[in-house]
Amino acid sequence: MKLRGYCDASCGNVMEGDDTGNQGKKIKSLSQNVKKVNLGSDYISVEASSVRKYSRGALKVGDDNERRSILGRTKVEMQRSVVDSATNNALAEILFPAETGFLESEEKKAFKITQKELKEYVDENASGNILDLNLPELGPYLIKYSRNGKYQLFGGRKGHLAIVDCHNRTVKLEMQLQEALFDIQYLHDESLFAVAQKKYVYLYDTEGVEIHCMKRHERPYALDFLPQHFLLVTMGHSGWIKWHDVSTGQFVGGHSSGYGPCNVLTHNPQNAVSLTGHSNGTICLWSPISCKSLVSVLAHQAPISDIAINKEGTSMITSGLDGFMKVWDLRMYKQLHALKQEQPVITLDLSDTGLLAVGVGRSVHVMKDVVNNPFGISYLQHELNFYGIPNASTKRRNDIASQKKNLSSNVSVCSVKFRPFEDVLSIGHSHGISNIVVPGSGEVNVDSYESNPFADLKQRRETEVKSLLRKLEPRMIEIGAQFTGSVNEDENREMKTANKSEPAKINRRQRARGRNRISAKLRRKQSNILDASIIKLKQKMLERSPGRSNGHLLGVARKSESDKSEGDALARFILTGAPGVNVNSSRRDL
Repeated sequence: MKLRGYCDASCGNVMEGDDTGNQGKKIKSLSQNVKKVNLGSDYISVEASSVRKYSRGALKVGDDNERRSILGRTKVEMQRSVVDSATNNALAEILFPAETGFLESEEKKAFKITQKELKEYVDENASGNILDLNLPELGPYLIKYSRNGKYQLFGGRKGHLAIVDCHNRTVKLEMQLQEALFDIQYLHDESLFAVAQKKYVYLYDTEGVEIHCMKRHERPYALDFLPQHFLLVTMGHSGWIKWHDVSTGQFVGGHSSGYGPCNVLTHNPQNAVSLTGHSNGTICLWSPISCKSLVSVLAHQAPISDIAINKEGTSMITSGLDGFMKVWDLRMYKQLHALKQEQPVITLDLSDTGLLAVGVGRSVHVMKDVVNNPFGISYLQHELNFYGIPNASTKRRNDIASQKKNLSSNVSVCSVKFRPFEDVLSIGHSHGISNIVVPGSGEVNVDSYESNPFADLKQRRETEVKSLLRKLEPRMIEIGAQFTGSVNEDENREMKTANKSEPAKINRRQRARGRNRISAKLRRKQSNILDASIIKLKQKMLERSPGRSNGHLLGVARKSESDKSEGDALARFILTGAPGVNVNSSRRDL
C-alpha cells in the first residue's frame, strides 16, 4: 500500500505531495483532531496525535537550495520514510486488540478495594497471579524480570536464588549461593543473569552453572544492564561506577564518583545514561566517555533511597530518607513538585502506562498521574500481613498470637517491580515475595519485534543475533540522544571549504606487476654489473650526443667524471699484465 500523502510531525502540518519528491504545500493544520490520508481512491481518517506519537520527531527540511544538494535530498527522503512509517503505524492502531483499562467502582473508592475482593471479579488467569510466598528466614528479597516479562528472578540477602516461569507458574531454578547477595540483574535475555555477591560479580546461566567471575568489579552493591549497548554497569563499596561489555568480555572503563559507597543505580531508557544516588542526597549522571559526571543534582537533604525514570526519558522521580518524593524534568533538570510522606519511601517503580508503585514501611501504594498532578492520585493500596515462624514449643495460644503480632510488625518492603506486559506488581519484602494485580499497569499491545513473551528457541536466537548486529558503541552514550544518526553540519561545512581551497591529492599506488619473474630478476642482476667495457661504451654514447641532458647515461658519465676514485675501486676487477688476457675485456670473458 503506497501512501501519497505524508504528515510533517515536526512542524505540525499535514503536507500533500506526489511520489516524485516534489515539494508539497500545506493544506491543513494539526490543531484539528482528525486528518485524512490519500490511499489511492479511498480516504482514511488518521488522528494527528497518533501520527505525532509514532513519528518520534521527523527531520526538518530546509529551503529549496538545500534540496538541490545530495545532503538535502537525503534528508527529504529520510523525512518521508519516517513520516510514512508513522502514518502506517497510526493506521494500524485499529488492529490493536485492546486498550488499557483501569479499576473503577461506584460503591467505594478504588484504593479501598483489597486483593481478596478483586480476586472474585477477575478471570482465572489473572487471579492465579495473586500469591504470597512466606520465606522469613532468607530475606529480604529483590525481584527482577526479563525483558519480555516471562521469567521472574528473585534473590534473598542470605544467598537464596530462584527463577520462576510466570506463564506456566513453575520453578525453573533454585539454588543457594552460601554467600551474601546484594543485587541481581538479567542480561540481554533470560539465558544469563548477573549476581552481585560478597566479593565479585558472577554470571550464571539458567541451569545455575557459573559462567564467569568478573574480578574487575569488587564488592558490588548495585547492578544495571544497557540492552542496546550490551553493557553491564556496576556500583559498589569503592564508589566507582564501571561498565563491562558482556558480548566481547571487554572492560569498557570506570570512573570514581567521589561520594563513597552507593547502592542506587539505574539508567535512562532513551539515552542509556546511568544515574546514581548517593548518601549525601546527590544524583549524578554518568557516561563511559566522560571521567566526570555529566550532571550533578542535589535532590534531597538525606541519602537517596531510589530513582525511577519513565520510558520516554523525560521525567524522573526520586525518593530520600528525608521523607520527600520529588518529580523532576530531565530536559531542564528542574523540580516540578514534591510530596511529603509519613514514612521514608524505600523503593519506587514506574510501569509502562505511567503508574507509580511506592513502597513505604509494610505497605505499597500505587499512584496515577504523578508527573502532572502535584499530589498524585491514589489508585491502589496493599498492606502486607505476613507472619514469621512462632516458637511452637509454647502451647499457650496467647503466647503464639503475641509472637505472630510482633513478627508481623517487622515486615518491611524492600523492592517493587512491575511485570512487563502484565497487570501484575511483584513485591519483595523481608518475609518473602508477594504478587498483586494492578489493572492497567501493563502494556496491552506487545511489539514482538522488540520483546516477544511467546518467542520460541529459534526466534530467541534470531533476536539475539539481530541485537548483536544493532549493538551501539559505548561512545554513543550522551545526554542528547538526538545526535545519533544525524549529520554533523559544522564538520560537513569545514570539509567543503577545505576541498575548495586545496585540490584533492590522489595517491595512486604504483603497481609493479611481474617483478618477481625470472627474466626481470636476471635483468636487474645484469644492470648492477659495471666493468671497463660498459663504462667505455657509455662514454662513447655521450660523446655522440653531447646535448643529451636527461637519462641515466648522463648521470653515470657525470658521476664517473666527478668521482675519480670510482675507477680505482673497479680496478681490482681488471687483470693487468697476465699473458693472453685482454685488459679491456668484460667479466664475462673472465
